[in-house]
Amino acid sequence: MRTRPFRIAATASPVAAGVAEDYDGQPRSIAIDIGADEYSGGTYTLVGAGCVGSGATTPKLDLWSWPFLGNPSFAIGFEDTPPNSIVGLFGSLGVSPVPLPIGASCNSYLDPASFVALAATTTNTEGSTAIVFPVPNNPAFVGFNIGYQGLVLDVGATLGFTVTNGIDTMFDF
Repeated sequence: MRTRPFRIAATASPVAAGVAEDYDGQPRSIAIDIGADEYSGGTYTLVGAGCVGSGATTPKLDLWSWPFLGNPSFAIGFEDTPPNSIVGLFGSLGVSPVPLPIGASCNSYLDPASFVALAATTTNTEGSTAIVFPVPNNPAFVGFNIGYQGLVLDVGATLGFTVTNGIDTMFDF
């Protein structure tokens, strides 16, 4: 389910003959879809809500690119964090069937049995950033679910950090 427009600029006219990629960078298949965007069965769902940090803001996590196999620049974005803060991205195989409380009205939405740290970076002066990584173009990953959630170091928050909402992502071509 696509819940918001992505922050991607087209690099070529998607209707021109011989274009290898569609609007969001997805490779064209032999049977080209009509229009600027190639069809993908990949989906994502936003899960839960983050917890309030300093300045009464709640950090958010969202996809900034579509979850398709072979995506060379799959992007997960952080928004509404304190400016220049350190953020960490975590993942698991899907999401937990129930939120797990971690204190101060914060919840983890990730599966604790497969929880793993993926990346860390800092946000910009507006309090946003993206973590970008390639997704393998491997048919074995069709229907593969990965849950994502972010942690934001926030000295003004009750716990010294806040967490974002979760994202349940299913990859497809």
